[in-house]
Amino acid sequence: MLLNPIRLSKGKKLTDRMTWKVLGQEAVAKPKDQVDTRKELMDVSLIFTAIFLTVVTAFIAHVIQAFTSPSTPNSGPASAKPPLPPLSTQSVALFYYLALIVSILNSVLCVLGKQWAARVLALPPGRTETERTLAHEARKALAQRKLIPLMSVLFWTLLLSITLFITGLLIQLWALAFSCDKPAFVLITAAALGTALSILILGIILAATYHAVIHQNSPFESPPSTALRPAAGWLNARKAKKTLDLELSADDEPAGRPAKDASPIEDLKEVSILDNDNIQAIKTYARLVINTNDTEVLERAAPSFEFSQWVDVWDDMQSVFEAVRGRFLTTDTSIRVKETVHNQLVHFKDWPGWRMPETSSEWRRDLQVTGMTQWCKEECGRLIWRGHDSFVQFFPAWAFFTSFEEGNHDLRCKAYNPDPCETCVHRVLSSYNYNRTLGHRRELFYAAVLKFAAVRLRLPSDSRSPMNLIGSFRASVIQSFIRNPGMPWSFFTDIAMLLTKDNEVTALVELAPFLSNLSGRMLRGGPECLVKFLTGLVPSFPPDFKVPQSFDLSPALAVFIEQRGALETADIRSECLPEPCPRGSGFLHEALAMGVAAVAAGISPSGIGADFIDSIKGCDCLLSEGRSDQVEKILKGIDPLDLLRIILQQSRIRQRDVVNLVPHLTHGREVECLRELAPIISSTPVTLKHGDFPAVIELLIHLKPMIADNHSLASQINLSHAMTAYPSTRFFPWEKPKYLPWMAGKYAATVIYYLDNGAFYHDDDTTFALAFFAMICDMARFEFNLWDEEEKDWKFTVERALFYRRQLESNA
Repeated sequence: MLLNPIRLSKGKKLTDRMTWKVLGQEAVAKPKDQVDTRKELMDVSLIFTAIFLTVVTAFIAHVIQAFTSPSTPNSGPASAKPPLPPLSTQSVALFYYLALIVSILNSVLCVLGKQWAARVLALPPGRTETERTLAHEARKALAQRKLIPLMSVLFWTLLLSITLFITGLLIQLWALAFSCDKPAFVLITAAALGTALSILILGIILAATYHAVIHQNSPFESPPSTALRPAAGWLNARKAKKTLDLELSADDEPAGRPAKDASPIEDLKEVSILDNDNIQAIKTYARLVINTNDTEVLERAAPSFEFSQWVDVWDDMQSVFEAVRGRFLTTDTSIRVKETVHNQLVHFKDWPGWRMPETSSEWRRDLQVTGMTQWCKEECGRLIWRGHDSFVQFFPAWAFFTSFEEGNHDLRCKAYNPDPCETCVHRVLSSYNYNRTLGHRRELFYAAVLKFAAVRLRLPSDSRSPMNLIGSFRASVIQSFIRNPGMPWSFFTDIAMLLTKDNEVTALVELAPFLSNLSGRMLRGGPECLVKFLTGLVPSFPPDFKVPQSFDLSPALAVFIEQRGALETADIRSECLPEPCPRGSGFLHEALAMGVAAVAAGISPSGIGADFIDSIKGCDCLLSEGRSDQVEKILKGIDPLDLLRIILQQSRIRQRDVVNLVPHLTHGREVECLRELAPIISSTPVTLKHGDFPAVIELLIHLKPMIADNHSLASQINLSHAMTAYPSTRFFPWEKPKYLPWMAGKYAATVIYYLDNGAFYHDDDTTFALAFFAMICDMARFEFNLWDEEEKDWKFTVERALFYRRQLESNA
């Protein structure tokens, strides 16, 4: 839940004019630095070429005289042509003129390159902003492919002109050294030194080229090395084919070659001539958003991140979609941008494409699960836990995308009348009340129950909140609770009590048709929930209560007997109809062993019967009386870790039931227990009651000394469930609870102690953590009659909670 309300940007089409106007400006600004750098290089090249041409022209002037001047003053008539100079002079003229021509060519390319580069910084004309931006991106892509080779050509033509000039200069110097009747040793030395330096520079160039040929990302890469690399690869392949084992070469992929199905994001963003207008717009939008550093551009572009445009390209461009979304959700963007992107899930739920083309009042009949709907479902399931506002915002979308799965179409609202969150929650609560095969919806149902309980348990009995007005389909919700396949009735006890409070008889009459026509297949999770519900109603019936005449219990009894027989066949005692037997040591051992065996056979620990729970309580009672030897006999042959796993996952086993048993089971193996049980501690939901907390807290309290000097153990524990349960229960900060010193002194202090020593919680959403620390700080304003040691511990707990709260708020 956000601390301050954020005004979300209204969703826009992908082709929105203002969006593409901003993206067009970004497209022009992005390559500006790169283009300016290349223009500066061209300017430097022009200046150097101008100076170089001056030097070459001066040398050519002296060479020209050898072709135009007569060799002697009296050599013949004035009209006769001069004799041909020596071959060395001809070679010098050749190289000088070639250097001059190449330099002029370099200058011409520089002038043209500056003109071409300027076009990259201008948007071409077009009817819409989208067309102009797409045309600019196409022009920029072409320019990238042409300007980079042009820069290489400029560099190598400049280098070639210098090489030609140096060659001519060396030839002229050697010819001059031997032009007299005796060799000029000074000039020979100069020529030799110049030749050696030239050969050295040539060797450096060849070595750099060879380095670029054999190394993929060499800094010495040049056009010659690029041209030679395929030939070098071919030679290496032939050599490897002769030396490598055929079998290994068939199994192993060549080094550096990507997998066939792997497509880098940069490749996916490249626009192809085969792409239609929509795909071109998506790729251009993605490329500009991912590459921008301007938060204002992201602010304007986020509303146009239209999920529906990605439906047809999801399989090929999912990685691009996630990259674009990830850019919007980075730390440098505002909360408004993040929430606008999250809200696109809600807009996607309302996309007209889900409805029939002919009419908008019916859903399409070919709706089915796709990769994108599955992704949206998982994302909505994650976002709802950020707080109440997020739940209201995203729960209907979560239910909608879950309805795409087989057997879940009943979770979908009417196409012409979208439901608010409250109605959607009620529909999900009733979703197991169908006589057909249902799809997977456990997580959705679990979230709806938690939210309904969290809201309903805080409302006054006369509240008219939509979460309270459930009377018309109360029977359907209760039937759904009874028929759910996986959750024990303890999960629904408080909600059922509130739904039937002061209306127990009415509720029973409403359920009469259901109970009178019950069959075994209707109870997906067995008869436990039905028996617990009926048992819970009995104490609230008036003294003169009479069963309604319409109430026929014989089908329910038949189902009960059928289920009991099945349990006996499986040699597992039923919780609903336990067989009477003495509560001796043999019975306790048998019940514990059977419970461990049942869990090992695949039965959920939450479904273990009352015999196991009573045996756990019995062992704890024996330990409290000092009869540890008898407990040792009872636990003989039973792995203590298996017992602890069941104890932690069985919500009906509370802290007071194992206060003596936990130290006994962990004695001498505390570190092993903490290491092995860390995943269960981290993943098991925590349920709190007045004056009571689950067994997992007792285990953590007992193992606190183990983590004082070993933070690596605590770092394996995720306390998200423990921190979420504390503020989501009926502990009101404005009511001074009698159990606060005991509850806060152990529960909250234990959680904070583990946090101080390395434990963690989900950091992608800190709403529940803020609520946890805020509740401790709010309760600190009450004064309690505590012992000095309790008072000291409580004050320290409050100080640490205040520290963590301020830390989270400063990072928000």
